[in-house]
Amino acid sequence: MFDLSGKWHSIYQYHSGSGGRLFTYEHEIIFKPHEQGFIGKSVREHDGSEVIIELQADERVFTGTWQEHTAPKGHYHGKIFHGAIQLLLSEDGHELVGKWVGFNSGKNHVKAGDWRFRRL
Repeated sequence: MFDLSGKWHSIYQYHSGSGGRLFTYEHEIIFKPHEQGFIGKSVREHDGSEVIIELQADERVFTGTWQEHTAPKGHYHGKIFHGAIQLLLSEDGHELVGKWVGFNSGKNHVKAGDWRFRRL
């Protein structure tokens, strides 16, 4: 199994609003071994947001779930979002690239977007 342990820079994208404007959000995530896979938690952001990711490995393919507690005073007022994620680890082990899927804030539409991690 490939080892994800350590600090990673996370960048994901999502569309929001009536015009479908593209947003990019970044975190630093620390992955640790957990059960048969890895759990990643974001370094606490100044705005109070937090991301937690649980992944299982199948060689270089990582599949799992994500959860984000948004900033209490931000646009989504502390709302919790969650969904699924699938990532492919680069051959050199320094980059994960894939997609996330989850619901919108009204919980009436499923959305998806790119998610990329770079080992720090």
